Amino acid sequence: MQGAVTEKDSLVMNEPIEQKFESLEWHDATLLGVDIVRATRANGGEMTVERIQLKKNRELVIHSMEPSAALVMSSAFGALLPAYDAEERQQAMSMAADLIRGGCIEFCCVGPESERLHDELDDVIVEHGALDVVTTWDEEPHEAVEYFLFAATAGRGNLLALVQAHPELEALLRQVRE
Repeated sequence: MQGAVTEKDSLVMNEPIEQKFESLEWHDATLLGVDIVRATRANGGEMTVERIQLKKNRELVIHSMEPSAALVMSSAFGALLPAYDAEERQQAMSMAADLIRGGCIEFCCVGPESERLHDELDDVIVEHGALDVVTTWDEEPHEAVEYFLFAATAGRGNLLALVQAHPELEALLRQVRE
């Protein structure tokens, strides 16, 4: 990632990043290929978005599972969605349409509820006529993360991992490098 804050990808599609948050703090660890953004929302809450540069001009974005997550990506991407319980599965489902509209071309579901989330996502995909969107699932975190990093989007698209509530998934994402 290079340049000033205003030159970086906006957290909200094509709008200046400064309009959406009271304060922004960029941490650039160039040697590690990691860009971390800490943004303070108008309501005082804090959000952290971590961007990791991968090989082949791909980017991995680690974010929390919240409605604004779909807005951090600027091109076609694959999304890693945790489904460790019914509530989290429902939360992922509530974001599915926005992720599709935002350019998601593949959903990778992980966790005990991942097969059910996968099936429900297929229904949303059909409802939105986005029949080219792919869904996968795996209950085992290591297998799911490995697939997500190396095979999702045919290894060419950017990646959005909505896993900040799962430190074990974040750790796996950082361990497995291209």
